[in-house]
Amino acid sequence: MKRYAKFGYTVVLVLSLLVGLAVVGAAAGTEIQFTVQPGGNMGMPAAAPLPVRLGFTTIDLADGRPKPHVDYQIEVQNAAGTVLFAAGPLHEHEGVFEAVLGPWPPGTYTVNVVSQPTMDTPEDLHFPVLEETFTFEIMPFALDGTAALSISRPGSITAGESVTLTFNVTDGEGTPIIHTDNLVTIVRDDVILFQATNVHIHVPPFDVTYVFAEPGDYEIWFTSAPTPMRASVNFPLQGIKTPVTVN
Repeated sequence: MKRYAKFGYTVVLVLSLLVGLAVVGAAAGTEIQFTVQPGGNMGMPAAAPLPVRLGFTTIDLADGRPKPHVDYQIEVQNAAGTVLFAAGPLHEHEGVFEAVLGPWPPGTYTVNVVSQPTMDTPEDLHFPVLEETFTFEIMPFALDGTAALSISRPGSITAGESVTLTFNVTDGEGTPIIHTDNLVTIVRDDVILFQATNVHIHVPPFDVTYVFAEPGDYEIWFTSAPTPMRASVNFPLQGIKTPVTVN
C-alpha cells in the first residue's frame, strides 16, 4: 500500500504481496523512510532561499536497521512537472542516501523514489522493489535581520594546554539570537585542524574546548546561520575569523 505524506512526516511504503519474486526473510517488513531537513535541521518546514537535505533509508522492520546494498532511483519535480533532480541507480552500501539540493523557490515539490535490492544484498535480507511518490513544501523565508558574531579566547594560549573558546551570536541590540546553526573551524597554514559542523545552539554563547598541539600562528573561523522557521532573528549567513598566536 502507499501512504501519502507531506513534509515533516516519515513516508512509508510497505508491500505486503510478494508477486513474481522469490523473497526470503522479512520481505513484507521493509519500508522506505523519508526525511526533509531544511538547512540541515529536522522538524520544520523547508524555507527558501536555503537548501534542503533529502534523506532516504530502506528499513528492515524486524530489527530497525537499514537494508545493506540498496539501489535507489530518485527524481524531484516542481509543481509544473519540471525535473529538478534525477539520479540513479545510486548504490548505497548502508542503505541510506542523502542529497543537499537547491536552494529552490517557494512551492510544492514531488519526489519519486524507487528502492530495490542488488546482487550484493544478503539473501535473507532481500525485499520486493519499493516505489513511492510524496510531496514536500518550501515556504518563503526572508533573511532581513542583522547579527553580530564574536569569538572570545584567553589572552595567552600555551601549546599542549586546554583552552576554552567562546562563540556568540547577537542581534543589533546585543540580545542573544536563539536557534542558530554554526560552524567552527581551526586552521593553520591553510590546513584544517579542527571542524565542528551543524552545531545547533538554542541560546548562545557556546564554548568549544581545544588543545593547540604546537606553538605557532592559527586562525579560528566562525560561521553562523539562522535555523529556518525557529530563529529569533532571520539574518543572512555570516562568518568571521580571528588570528591566534600559541606560545
